[in-house]
Amino acid sequence: CVHGNRFIEWAVLSVLGMASGKAFASVEGQIPSLVHGTIAKLLTAVKLNYADSYPASLFKNLGKCKELSSKM
Repeated sequence: CVHGNRFIEWAVLSVLGMASGKAFASVEGQIPSLVHGTIAKLLTAVKLNYADSYPASLFKNLGKCKELSSKM
């Protein structure tokens, strides 16, 4: 999760439909459960598709991140 923190943040904010100017307080209560669910989905996708990849380099690879996002 340390190496994928920005990916996780992007995924959660995408689910919440956060846009510039939207009040963060209106969705704050949903975040913990969404983060846990996102991490679970991400771990599954990484294990299935990139089990041999190092997390540090995996999350720096835009192509792999795009593919992961489509599998979640």
